[in-house]
Amino acid sequence: MRRDVRLSAVVLLVASVPACENVVNVSGAITVPLEVQQLFSAEQPGKIDLWGTKIGKGAALPYLCAPTDGPLVWQYQFTAFGCRAEQELQARAFRVAADHLGEVRCGERATNSAGGLIGDELAYGATIIFQGRTGGSCESGTAVANVTLAPVN
Repeated sequence: MRRDVRLSAVVLLVASVPACENVVNVSGAITVPLEVQQLFSAEQPGKIDLWGTKIGKGAALPYLCAPTDGPLVWQYQFTAFGCRAEQELQARAFRVAADHLGEVRCGERATNSAGGLIGDELAYGATIIFQGRTGGSCESGTAVANVTLAPVN
């Protein structure tokens, strides 16, 4: 019976210790050159997805609906659970699938996941974040990274 009391005390002690989660904060700018903007229109809008190859989650960015007079530069920021580890931060611009055109609000940030929303990939850009962090313990971290999209051939 005494053993049960000790075991219960250990279980309660372990259960009361707060969990420690590592997070990464990533911010920067996405540049959409005119040549990429011209691939999209109000009738055939685009959506940009941004994510880290290890941490996943990215930022919501505005839909691409019509070309402007020059490059578009959008600031982004996101926080995700994960470790500060070297990885690629990828930006991909997709044409919105025809059966999801009714969901697009030009000028607004896309909030839905890529799911069935996306069609053809038309532009891509990437950079490395947390360069040189290839091993060791899992730690939280912050990265600033700029990505420029280029047409996919």
